[in-house]
Amino acid sequence: MALAQHGADLALHGREIKDHETRLRVLENTPTVSPRTLWTVVASAAGLVLAAVPIIERILA
Repeated sequence: MALAQHGADLALHGREIKDHETRLRVLENTPTVSPRTLWTVVASAAGLVLAAVPIIERILA
């Protein structure tokens, strides 16, 4: 009886590990934005805005 229960516990544990592996693969394959990329985009956008301000001021003046 105890041996059968232990076998069932091991089978359940094996299924849980496979489920975790599947979930980890999904998370790893999900595209994300790294902080370096985010700050590069923010700095580039700020630079473009600062460069465009004098041009816009001349057009509107």
